[in-house]
Amino acid sequence: MNISYNWVKDLIDIDLSPSDLGRRLTNVGLAVEGIHEHGDDFVFDIDLTSNRPDCLSHLGVAREIGVITRQPLNGETQGCGDDSAEIPMPAVLAGDVVRI
Repeated sequence: MNISYNWVKDLIDIDLSPSDLGRRLTNVGLAVEGIHEHGDDFVFDIDLTSNRPDCLSHLGVAREIGVITRQPLNGETQGCGDDSAEIPMPAVLAGDVVRI
């Protein structure tokens, strides 16, 4: 799976270099198989195992980075869905949720 370094930085404030972040993600079980420069961005090639569906998106990887670095996600959180099943997420992503 490919993850953009710049997109992750939009979700969480980190001051780690791409190589340091890749090493730390690999140390916690998200195997970074490569880091590729793409314009002014870096793309992480992450090999996910079947027991980590929580990291199948930029938001999931940002949450994992938050645990590693002890940093909260950026911005206020908003809920999505109905009132009985609120799911907190960064406001930057709240408008992209498809509701059924």
